[in-house]
Amino acid sequence: MDAEKALSDALKGAIRWKLGQVDAPLEDDLLQLLVRYYNISARITPARPWRVEFSDELNKQLPSLSAPIQAGLELLCAAAKQGLDLRPWLHDGLFSDKQDALWNDWGMQHFHLGAQLELSDACRVRVKRTGELLYAIHRSDQGVLYLIAIFDHKSFSKQQLVEITHRQWPRLIDHARVENLVDISFSPTNSDIHRLRKNQINAAIEVDGVYYLPIGGGMTLSGHSTNAVQWAQHVIRGLHSIVSRVTKPHFVLDGPWICLVDEHEQLQFILRP
Repeated sequence: MDAEKALSDALKGAIRWKLGQVDAPLEDDLLQLLVRYYNISARITPARPWRVEFSDELNKQLPSLSAPIQAGLELLCAAAKQGLDLRPWLHDGLFSDKQDALWNDWGMQHFHLGAQLELSDACRVRVKRTGELLYAIHRSDQGVLYLIAIFDHKSFSKQQLVEITHRQWPRLIDHARVENLVDISFSPTNSDIHRLRKNQINAAIEVDGVYYLPIGGGMTLSGHSTNAVQWAQHVIRGLHSIVSRVTKPHFVLDGPWICLVDEHEQLQFILRP
């Protein structure tokens, strides 16, 4: 289908632009391209001025932070408020299409807190990697970066991250809250969550008598984001339903939007994660 080829080409261009890698190797499969485009669009914080909010827990941690970590945190916050590109603070796996179980499960990011720049093995400019990480949630629709806490690399399944968010900003995770549930038969520990994620199994958790399904939407058996896969399937169905009515379709990229237009430059179809 010409429309599928045109969309694949448009997605490759958009993905490479978002990654800042003009020669990044990409697959040809449309579903995989859509899933990757969704993941990148959702996980890379846009270069825009952010309002930064600290949790009470993070404020308590500040006096005990080492000087380098304190400096790295201040540098990240300043960059966010100024609307600078925050990709150097993100982890390398995002740029190699490694799945992020923390993001898929709880919708949270982690940022490195180095105060100097360095080159990765792939020659990507990044801040120096740190043992301690900042865990956060970003909301592009609100323009807010919610900073949860600073923990080490072994804290990706630490339920305290959800507990802090539940008590500080419950509205951020209300969408995953289960109403009218008395109890769950299995209450996973942090170690259980780690093992379940390794096997692409989703689990509900309990905080203060409130039960939450995967806040980030969960993961499929392939380890990919459920939200990303569902969105990609929705796009393909929509494309198939409209393409027979469009003559010489092509795609135009406009920021996060991918627009299908016909030979008369009339808008027919819009994609946005």
